[in-house]
Amino acid sequence: MAGQGQFGVLGCGTYRAAILERGGGREVFDVPFETLSWGRRLDEISEASISIPSSTVFASEECCEIFITTEPFEHELAIFRGEDLAWVGPVWEVEADAEVGRIRARDMFSWLERSIVQARNVVGDGQLLGPAFDVGELWNIFIDDRLTFENSMNIGLNQAPITGITGVREIARFKFERVADVLRELARGGLDFTVIGRDILVSDEELENTFPQFDPIPALDDTTMIGAKTKKSGFDTATATFVKGEGQAGLTNAPPFGQDFLGVQGITAQFGLIEKARTERTVLDNATAGVAATSWLDLVGRTSPNPRKVTAIFRENAPVTLDGLVPGRLTTLHIEQDCIPYNGDARLVQVQAGANSNGAEAVTGIFEPIGTT
Repeated sequence: MAGQGQFGVLGCGTYRAAILERGGGREVFDVPFETLSWGRRLDEISEASISIPSSTVFASEECCEIFITTEPFEHELAIFRGEDLAWVGPVWEVEADAEVGRIRARDMFSWLERSIVQARNVVGDGQLLGPAFDVGELWNIFIDDRLTFENSMNIGLNQAPITGITGVREIARFKFERVADVLRELARGGLDFTVIGRDILVSDEELENTFPQFDPIPALDDTTMIGAKTKKSGFDTATATFVKGEGQAGLTNAPPFGQDFLGVQGITAQFGLIEKARTERTVLDNATAGVAATSWLDLVGRTSPNPRKVTAIFRENAPVTLDGLVPGRLTTLHIEQDCIPYNGDARLVQVQAGANSNGAEAVTGIFEPIGTT
């Protein structure tokens, strides 16, 4: 890595794909590909895929053996950019037809979509956690409950920090809540996470200062980005938000069932009243609902409740490295090539990369204003 304060450049990458044993074990196959794609996302699962023409798949027993042997969850897809591991995750789909063979995978967080809250390492099924528990502590409890029981996937973790936001949750084996859904809800109310390689990284909102080992993202402009597109979407617009929890009568700091919601109101002369609401089944207290609603409406009071999303391709001379393309990192954008310019602070929320067997590559960044997610 270039190191803190030293900017490398992205350059043009050469790629290799491989099938690994679960947990990053033995490399089973070096996979020829026609096209590949991989990504990184903030607070959600990223995906990767490779495609091989059927003429190649069926041309040799060795290539056909890749599709015969590779099994979802037993194997992983790893994508290397130069000598660096760009992406790795469990295989979810293997298919081949008369035209093309494909292998699709999802990142390490996807294991938690196949993990049910089990109360393995806490006292008593149905135990209530709160109101003294910080959302960072709750994250650690739920994810440790799964991975200390079984981690053949070899997922790496850091401990979530104390955020100052407390809430009430329930460890209940027979509610059959997916661990991934519980963690996503926590990420909507005080935490952010992303996946880099085998590691699930979690921090309080904005990952910028938590992981100094990753290269920073300096200011970007039209000389380092190309094909910029700025979008204002009414699907994201709100001037009032409401978050409703599940609730449970008798809980400390929780209202009776059916009244456990908190809203953030906002009416503007320009936009009037635009309301959005959602239900968080795992929220059991007003405090957490309030944090979630406030976070959702973070842009109220700024120049516009319509957040602008910028999508642009990094040029080879972009002063970023693969190591620095971590969703959640902050930067400054000066984009004028689109007729909707963007000048100001932003954070990287998604990376989308693609390459082909001829050596062509495109690495795209998606940015949003700070505070929108």
